[in-house]
Amino acid sequence: MTTLKTMQGQLGSVEEFSAALKHTGWGIDFRQLKRGPGQVAVNAIGTARTLLLKVGLHNLVHQQALPPSGSITFALVNEPTAPFQFGGSVLESGTLTCFDPSRGLDGVSDKGFSAYALSFDADRVSELAETMRLPDPINSPDMWNIPRHADVNEISRLRSVTEKIFDETHRSDGVANANLFKMIESELALEILNLWAKGSTVPEASYNNRARALRRAMRYIEANSKTLFSVEDLCRESACSISTLERAFRDYFGVSPKQYLTAQRLSGVRASLLSPEGSSKVSDVAIEWGFWHLSKFAADYKGMFGELPSATRMAA
Repeated sequence: MTTLKTMQGQLGSVEEFSAALKHTGWGIDFRQLKRGPGQVAVNAIGTARTLLLKVGLHNLVHQQALPPSGSITFALVNEPTAPFQFGGSVLESGTLTCFDPSRGLDGVSDKGFSAYALSFDADRVSELAETMRLPDPINSPDMWNIPRHADVNEISRLRSVTEKIFDETHRSDGVANANLFKMIESELALEILNLWAKGSTVPEASYNNRARALRRAMRYIEANSKTLFSVEDLCRESACSISTLERAFRDYFGVSPKQYLTAQRLSGVRASLLSPEGSSKVSDVAIEWGFWHLSKFAADYKGMFGELPSATRMAA
């Protein structure tokens, strides 16, 4: 018998989800983009060489994450679900993606999104690929972060196998017998490698002026995350008009640039308030993230997350 590390439950926000997964090796920076409930349903199973995640989101979320180092991570979108905007492609229920280990994922999901992120030790994946004479994802970096269509029946089987592993693990209270351990460590990876090898590439959308402007804008936002600047400043840094930037943000994120900037800073505040290492004073955290009008900040925070910032700090 082998004891597995498991986690199952409902977290109150994407910031809590990011904090909860720090110890797993995932580097997660999710941002809720619209007001309202932002709970995250999470189910996780970990062994020394494998980490299986199932995640469900209940709001519009900008997802940014780096998978555990030394691993090969595949993404399988659940069904039924909202589609996942991933770069220039859309991940739907019939797609399988191998994440770039150095760039990870950057995408947008809407309410109802559910997916699996399945990480396997890179050396173990190479060993299985060589034994079964399948393409090794480690030797195919040109295929990382490019979704692949898979046969609908085979992708359904993969989803069923994954669900069976989660069900059996929790029924056994996190203790795996030989068969369950074999499913987690070998059989699931083989199923994925087979599908990935047979899949066909999902066409990527054409790279246009809006996409270029959005990339420049996001680079500037990430480099100046705690700096208060206007949409006009962002247009200047992105070398585009306000109308172009507005359409780019609405097309990709589903919100305006101003809404995104506010959501990004509110998310930063919430992550700081949830951190035990953060300042104990809400006002200090708010000012750090560029919120100088504290009464308006408190109202905006409550509108986004459903509670006052002081309540978040007390809960932390």
